[in-house]
Amino acid sequence: MKRLRFLSLVAVVALVLVSALLMSQARDVGAQSKFLGNIWRTGTEPLNFSLYWNQVSPENSGKWTSCEPTRDVMETWLWLDRAYDYAKSHGMPFKEHTLVWGHSSGEPSWVCSLSEAEQRAEVEEWIQAVCQRYPDMDYIDVVNEPLHDPPCYANALGGSGSTGWDWVIWSFETARQYCGDADLLLNEYNIINNEESSALERFIDVVEVLQSRGLVDGIGVQGHSMENTPASDVLSKLNRLDDLGLPIYVSELELRGDDSLQLQLYQNLFPVMWEHDAVHGITLWGYVQGEMWRDEAHLLKSDGTERPAMTWLMDYVGGVQPTTVPTSTPVTVVPPTPTTPPGGVYQAEDASLGGGVSVDTNHSGYYGSGFVNFPSSGGYVEYRSVDGGNGGSRTLRFRHALGATGARTGQLTINGASRNITFQPTGSWDSWAILEVTVNLNAGTSNTIRLQSTGQDLANQDQMEVVGGTSPTATPVTVVPPTSTPVTVAPPTSTPVTVVPPTSTPDVPGGCAVNYVIQNDWGSGATVNVTVQNNGGSAINGWTLTWAFPGNQQIVHLWNGSYTQSGASVSVSNAAWNGTIGGSGGTVSFGFNLSYSGTNAEPASFSLNGTVCQ
Repeated sequence: MKRLRFLSLVAVVALVLVSALLMSQARDVGAQSKFLGNIWRTGTEPLNFSLYWNQVSPENSGKWTSCEPTRDVMETWLWLDRAYDYAKSHGMPFKEHTLVWGHSSGEPSWVCSLSEAEQRAEVEEWIQAVCQRYPDMDYIDVVNEPLHDPPCYANALGGSGSTGWDWVIWSFETARQYCGDADLLLNEYNIINNEESSALERFIDVVEVLQSRGLVDGIGVQGHSMENTPASDVLSKLNRLDDLGLPIYVSELELRGDDSLQLQLYQNLFPVMWEHDAVHGITLWGYVQGEMWRDEAHLLKSDGTERPAMTWLMDYVGGVQPTTVPTSTPVTVVPPTPTTPPGGVYQAEDASLGGGVSVDTNHSGYYGSGFVNFPSSGGYVEYRSVDGGNGGSRTLRFRHALGATGARTGQLTINGASRNITFQPTGSWDSWAILEVTVNLNAGTSNTIRLQSTGQDLANQDQMEVVGGTSPTATPVTVVPPTSTPVTVAPPTSTPVTVVPPTSTPDVPGGCAVNYVIQNDWGSGATVNVTVQNNGGSAINGWTLTWAFPGNQQIVHLWNGSYTQSGASVSVSNAAWNGTIGGSGGTVSFGFNLSYSGTNAEPASFSLNGTVCQ
């Protein structure tokens, strides 16, 4: 395909406005080596992610504030771990967002009060920690929004210096030192829209400073607030950026409007970006209703129904070739029952905790981890139920640093009814003592849980989460699959696949057992839960379960692990957080949705790490 920049401006505008011509060119574009990605907002795979996207970025979990809310306590990696592991296990590029950013959600508040020498050391420690933990990152937004939101510690990194951007140079030099082969990007907003006329040239100045030192591998231009930008302006600015000779990545794209307006915006603007030779990938900033920072920008309704712009977009780019089922017959999909990994540690922001309970963002004190920090002077934290689930008990888990003496006291308020409560130690977790109290929630309604200190202040390292309890009942929803092309399903294998026991010494002494439960079956698909039990005396660190389907079953989505399937043969391995199965009856569970035709018989046998289970 010829570059758009060599077309006349009139021809480009005509190209954008004539949708039939755009559609005729779409198939060639889909074959190019560009990614169309999206974000992980929480530690759970977003709805139907792999059906639509082939690149992963974290929304907030990759930011310094999220990973180190307390100085020298880098323990809140869970969500970032899951996004990274998902990308690697699915062969998708992973783009870290972000290392250096001055926004309050990008820099922890504690760093601003340090001396410049301490600030510099802490920033280097943070960059080194990220790059060592995730050694196979494909792209990194090293500095985010340098024009609009420089960090409070910029002077500690060199300030403006002789170049005007010495602090940015230091950031890229440090990332280059620790981050191996990852492509280093500079990311900024108001570059390709028409919100700020001077931003483009100022941004180019920064890029050229880095480029002259061989420090930058690509540039990220955010796609916010583009609703009033003509396609011709976008093209002109992309052409200007192309003069730099660097790959361009359109980041944080969303287009807002009602169904008709949003569709028109995508049809007018997206092809100009996608078909430009300098653009190597586009990352949208969310796509599911209620799970985006901007209203009316979602492409997928919360029940899985596509908005017109999503249907057009997938047809235009040719999709990402997911495993699908015919769209002529809508498929009933049962959402998986939420599960809590060992330890129950979830990042708090907008996450579902323990079956339908999430953190209210309007509480006192900052939070950025699975537990919610209490303010240093006491105060309160507040939780609210998302949907009420089916009621039942929940556990409030409170923890404080070992060495703290005495019980913690507080006032617990549930739906307006208050009672004083004392938390007594019940155990330990890593370097923390755990304190728990059980409460009951109303069924089918919203619930508010508030804990406030009484008698003594709660230290700022004291934290609380909601875990366990009764999970909400899974409600089937009708989902129209995203593509119109039916999948060709092979007939059942005529010769049953025989699983041969390993000839080498089994690495699961004592054996194992597998409980394969079909939780719901609607005739062309099913939801399955699998529990693996270790019957040996020693824990298993790292596990893979294999089996062969007796029919033509195909897994279409799996949670609490990663999987591969070749024909009837399936292999499921642990996720980052559930790799250990305890000895003497320890278990681990995962689940999946599958599609099939004919019968849905259960597999005859399973092998755990090469050992046939009973």
